[in-house]
Amino acid sequence: MERWQYKGGAAVCGSLFAVRYSLFAVRYSLFAVRCFYPAEARGRARFAWSMYTTLLLFSFSACTVRLDVELEPEEEILVTYALFNCLDSATTAIVESSIGFEETFNLSRSKLDGPATVQLFRAGELWAEYGQEGQSVYYSASHPPIGLGQQEWEMVVSHPDFGEARAKGRPPVPGSVLSARLLPEYVLPDGSRRNGVLEVKIQDPAGGRNYYELALLNGPPDSLQAVFLTSHFLIQTADTSFFPASSLGIADRWLFSDEGLDGQAMALAFQTLYPIQDLEQPRLSIRYIPEAYYLYLKSLLNSGEPLLEPFQGGRGRYSNFDRNFGVFALYVEEVLPVSN
Repeated sequence: MERWQYKGGAAVCGSLFAVRYSLFAVRYSLFAVRCFYPAEARGRARFAWSMYTTLLLFSFSACTVRLDVELEPEEEILVTYALFNCLDSATTAIVESSIGFEETFNLSRSKLDGPATVQLFRAGELWAEYGQEGQSVYYSASHPPIGLGQQEWEMVVSHPDFGEARAKGRPPVPGSVLSARLLPEYVLPDGSRRNGVLEVKIQDPAGGRNYYELALLNGPPDSLQAVFLTSHFLIQTADTSFFPASSLGIADRWLFSDEGLDGQAMALAFQTLYPIQDLEQPRLSIRYIPEAYYLYLKSLLNSGEPLLEPFQGGRGRYSNFDRNFGVFALYVEEVLPVSN
C-alpha cells in the first residue's frame, strides 16, 4: 500500500468538496483547452485559467489541512483521450503513460520511450494517421471532416511497451436549438422567481438516448470566456417541469440527457453567476455528445475517489477502450448568438 500525505502549502477552508471541485475545474479546463478548442483560442484560455488558479490558491491561504490517503499502487498503463468534433478537418488526441499519485505530468514532454502509433478507421478503412507533435503528448492529423453519417469509427492506439488498444464509436444525432435568450426575470413552476436566467429551447431528435453539453460564452468569436451557470437547472416540456437527475455540472459546462423526453421540444433554464446586463456578446456553446463522452465526465465526479490528474490511472473511471485506458468519442458542436 502507498501512503500519500498532503501537508499544507495551499490551505483548505470551508467545504472540502468545494475545494476538490474547484481544483478539478482548473485542471480539467486546462487539459481540455488543447483537446477541445481551436488553436487560435488556446493562448487566451490558458491565460484565463492561470489567473483563476492563482486566485484560487490565494483564497485558501488562511488555514491548512493534512490528509492521509491509503492507495493501492496501480500498474502503469497507456492513457488515450480522443474527443473529436465531427465537423473539424484537423483533430488532436492525447496519448501518454499513466502517472503515480505523487507524480505530475508534463504536456510538452511525453514519458513514452518512442512515439505511439495512433490511427483512426472508418468502417475498417484507414481514415487518418496521427503524428506526435515534437516530444509532447499530443498527436494530430489533418483529414476530411468525419461528418454525421452513422458509420462505425474506430480508434487504434499501440506502443511497444503497452500493446494495442481499440475503441469504437459513432457520431451523435444532433438536435436543433429553437431559441437561446437571457431573461432579467424568470418564474419557476413553484412560483418563485430568479433574476438573470439563460433560457435555451431545444428540439430533441426522436429515437435513442441523446446527450448534451451546454455552456454560456461571452466575448468575440475567438474568446473562450465562460459565464458560470448555477444549479437552478430546470427542464420544461409542454406538459411537465422537473429538475433532471441525469444532469451534472463540470467546470463551466452542464451535461444532461433526454431521459424521459425523447423527441420532445424542451426548455432549459439556468441562473447565471454574472449580471446579464454586463454581457457584451453572449453566445451559446452546445455540443451533441455520445454516451461515452457523458459517462467519462460523470465518472470524474465520483466523490468517493481522490482528486485525480487526467493521466492518473483508471481507478473508478469510465473507459471505452478494450484494454489500457481512455476515451474515444465523437461530438458535434454549435456556437450560436444569445439574444438579450
